[in-house]
Amino acid sequence: MKSISLRKRFFFNWAIVIVSVVILSALLVDIRYSQQLEISEQQKLKLHIFTLLSVTELNNGNISLPLLLANPSFNTPNSNLWAVVLDNYDRVLWRSLSIDNLPLKIPKSPDIGTWKYSKVSVNKQTYFTTSYSVRWTSGKDGASSNQDPIFHLIVAQRSNQFKSDILAFRIWLLLGSLAFVLTLLCVQYYVLKFSFKPINTLGEEIKRMESGGQSKLKASYPLELASVTNNLNLLIDKEHKQREKYRLAMADLAHSLKTPLSIISAEINHSADNDILRNALSRINETVEYQLRRSVISGHHLLAKETNVEMTLDMVLSALEKIHKDSGIKVTKTIDPDSAFMGDENDLLELFGNLIDNGFKYAKSQISISCMQTSTQLIIIVEDDGIGVPESETESIFKRGNRLDESKQGQGIGLSIVENIVTSYDGNIQLKRSDLGGALFIINFNSTPQGASE
Repeated sequence: MKSISLRKRFFFNWAIVIVSVVILSALLVDIRYSQQLEISEQQKLKLHIFTLLSVTELNNGNISLPLLLANPSFNTPNSNLWAVVLDNYDRVLWRSLSIDNLPLKIPKSPDIGTWKYSKVSVNKQTYFTTSYSVRWTSGKDGASSNQDPIFHLIVAQRSNQFKSDILAFRIWLLLGSLAFVLTLLCVQYYVLKFSFKPINTLGEEIKRMESGGQSKLKASYPLELASVTNNLNLLIDKEHKQREKYRLAMADLAHSLKTPLSIISAEINHSADNDILRNALSRINETVEYQLRRSVISGHHLLAKETNVEMTLDMVLSALEKIHKDSGIKVTKTIDPDSAFMGDENDLLELFGNLIDNGFKYAKSQISISCMQTSTQLIIIVEDDGIGVPESETESIFKRGNRLDESKQGQGIGLSIVENIVTSYDGNIQLKRSDLGGALFIINFNSTPQGASE
C-alpha cells in the first residue's frame, strides 16, 4: 500500500471535517430559514384576516363584506390569494372574487378567538391557510351570548411564491457554501504548504547528503525539528568517525601483520621441504585479505554515495583480464550509461571481482555482463558458458566454504561475500541456468539510496 504524505493526510482529514461542518451548518440554516419563512407567511395571512374584520359588518344577524376589497389579489380570478367566511355550519357566507371552486373541507379554528394554520389543495395547487373564529355580538350593551352567531374567517395564499423563495435561498446557500469550502481549502493548502516547508527542506538536504552533495544538515529549522536535525548531524558525524576508525584499525592490522608474515615467508623459502608451511602461510594471507575486505563492506554506510557501474566494472575487468590473459575467454558487456549503484565503490568492486573471477575459472569461452537501470531498480546480470550449477546446489553454493569444483583454486568464500554484500543493501541475488549453458547470476538493488548495514 502506497503511503500518503503527512501534509496530504492532514489536508484530506481537515477537508472532510470542513465539508462535514459546512454541510451540517447549511442543513440547519435551511431548516431554520424554512421555518421562519413559513412563520412570515402566517403573519401575512393574519394581517389579511384583520383587514377582513375591519370591513365586516353585521346587519340583522347577517354578515356583510364589500364585494371588492382594497387588495386587488382578492378581486382577481384565480389569483394567489383568496378569502372566505363560513358560518358555524360550514355554509359559505362570503367569498372573494379570486376563488370559484372552494375545497370540500377547509380547516377552521376549533375555538373562538384562536388561530389555525394549515395547508389545503385547490385545483392541484397547495395553499397556506389561516383561520380565525369570532363570535359577533349583537347586543346593545356589547355583552355576548350563546345566541350570537359565530363566523369563521379563512384566508389562503398559494405556496408557489414560498417554494420559489425556498429554492432561490437553497441555490444561494449551495453556491455560498461551495465558495466558502473552496476558499477554506485553498487557504488551508497554502497554510500547510508554508507550515511543512521545513520538512520539505529537510528531505532535500538528506537527498543531497545521500548523493554526496553535502556532509551535514545546514538549514535553520523550527524548534520542533531542531532536536531531530541536531541529533541526526551528531549521528552522521559519529558514523563518519566510526567508519574512519575501522579503516585505520584495519590498516594498522595489515601493517602489523606484514612484517612477521614477510619473515615467515623468507624462512620458508630457504627450506626445501616447506609445502605444508607454505600452504599454511597462503591460507593465513587469504584469511587476512578476506577479513580486510569484510571490514570495508561491513562498515556503517549510513549515507551511501552514487557509484558509476561502468567505471567500476572497467576497473575490475582491467585487473582480471591481465590475471587470466592466457584463458582465451572473451568478455562482453552491455551497460546502461546512466547505471549507478547507490553504495560504496569497494562493495561493488568486491561483488564484480568475485563473480567475474568465478566466471574466468569456470567458463569455457565466454562471459557476458549486463546492467540495466530502471526507475526503481538496478539489475546486474553475470553469466558464462561453463558447466553451470546443478539446481540442487543453488542454495548451498552461497554458503561459506562450499565449492562446486575442488580442482579449481579458491577457498569457497567468494560467493558468500557476494551474497553478504547484496543482502547488506537489501538487494536480491538469484542463481539460474544461463542460455549460454553455464551459471546465470541476477542481482537486484533498489535505486533508492540505501546504506549497507552490519
